Amino acid sequence: MDGASFCQLSEEDFQQRAPQSSSTLHAHLEIWKAASNCGESSTTPSQDLSAVQWSPTMHSSGSSTGGDLSEDEDEEMEFAMSSPQSKPGTSQLKDPFTATGKAKGTSGTHIHLWQFLKELLASPQAHGSCIRWLDRQKGVFKIEDSVRVARLWGKRKNRPAMNYDKLSRSIRQYYKKGIMKKTERSQRLVYQFCHPYCL
Repeated sequence: MDGASFCQLSEEDFQQRAPQSSSTLHAHLEIWKAASNCGESSTTPSQDLSAVQWSPTMHSSGSSTGGDLSEDEDEEMEFAMSSPQSKPGTSQLKDPFTATGKAKGTSGTHIHLWQFLKELLASPQAHGSCIRWLDRQKGVFKIEDSVRVARLWGKRKNRPAMNYDKLSRSIRQYYKKGIMKKTERSQRLVYQFCHPYCL
């Protein structure tokens, strides 16, 4: 399957080909497409993904159990299909959030943890007691109530067993992916979004 055909896949198509990770793959494809539509990139989504060859078994990890992906595996899926040809530079990628702070196409469980955290941060009236910006311009924020944030994330992803230990492991995965980084002065429950995710 070429990149152009891949871009046309619906969530149902992903469900048929990779039921274990369909929502994650579809959500990431939507982020790529949204970033590509911002107009700064000279390439189209089909060009970005032209090197990707789809295989129904390419993300079949854990399929023998029939269960959901673990939290770590779920977050690992975000950039599982990235390649030098398809990974946008920071100057090309724009924040896929609307003015309300909600990500495009992230209703229900189709949302990644970093998007969810930004969603909470975008509504300080409702969630300011559990998470807040320390430096909005630099993307630095603090989780004030880790239990509540983990509970909200578990509710969104329909994972009653979610706790902060699991959530923080997913956050640490973002260090390797360039989505988040440690703050200059290490503080407990303080994190920083990398550019352009901090926008």
